[in-house]
Amino acid sequence: MLDELLESMFDAENDSKYYTIAGILGNEGFCEKKVTIQKGMLSFYTKEFSVDQEIEGKHFQARSYGHAVILSWVTSQNEVTGMCIHEKEIDRVSRKVIKVKGKDAYIINTKRSDYCIIKQE
Repeated sequence: MLDELLESMFDAENDSKYYTIAGILGNEGFCEKKVTIQKGMLSFYTKEFSVDQEIEGKHFQARSYGHAVILSWVTSQNEVTGMCIHEKEIDRVSRKVIKVKGKDAYIINTKRSDYCIIKQE
């Protein structure tokens, strides 16, 4: 599973990393779905993803804006929240979705931490 991810990672120097992320999440059906967002660290040596924080959200959205990708969702308290990841913070971009426990997942690798977005519906 993570072997496929590591093979599909690339540094998109000439591509818009933020645009690629928003496009893949939209094209692969993550938007408007219930998702689990795991914040943690992907080890390229052990090929494991260690989770520091897990967030549940519904009506997930991914949009490119300026030089960033904006991820937003609705919490269980019906509050809209999200995060903005600037292009300079994005380290690597995956070209495809992987399977995590039988569900579609997408990993965003940044300089400070990594995010695994798992589609629940």
